[in-house]
Amino acid sequence: MEASKQKNKGLQKIEIKRVERKSARQVTFSKRKKGLFNKASELCVLCGAEVAIVIMSPHKRAFTFGHPNPDDVLDRFLTGAGAESSLAATTVEDEKLERLKQEYVELLKRLKEEEKKRDEIAKKRGNDGANGVFWWDQYSIDDMERDELELYLKSLEKLKTSVKSKVDELAAASQA
Repeated sequence: MEASKQKNKGLQKIEIKRVERKSARQVTFSKRKKGLFNKASELCVLCGAEVAIVIMSPHKRAFTFGHPNPDDVLDRFLTGAGAESSLAATTVEDEKLERLKQEYVELLKRLKEEEKKRDEIAKKRGNDGANGVFWWDQYSIDDMERDELELYLKSLEKLKTSVKSKVDELAAASQA
């Protein structure tokens, strides 16, 4: 019979009284605070409840938990506003979320259109963009004479200037 008794406290009910040792009291506070916040979180998830908890530690430090937000829940409690304002806030959040979803879908459409434009431009220039071969790579400079190289260099510099001015123009247009 003696062997069947529990040797530790386990889930036994403990007497509620002040913990005398300071270090043990701090540990107990931390564990109980964590347990209380976990239970409040479960209540919010399982039942859709809105909860706000404020706990002051023995060192006069405040700890809060709240769902959806402790400040909002406490403000509603202190002003006497009921669930109506909570529903209104939820409706506003739902509307914002819906607008963001619509904006996301619109941006995806624009991205697809821009990708199509990029592919069309690449095809017109004779480059599919996948193989990394551009028109300026098609000529071997090893086979060119000095005067051909100078002409090639001038045309590449002209291209660089044109591209830079177009980039600057597009950047200015996008900022306007």
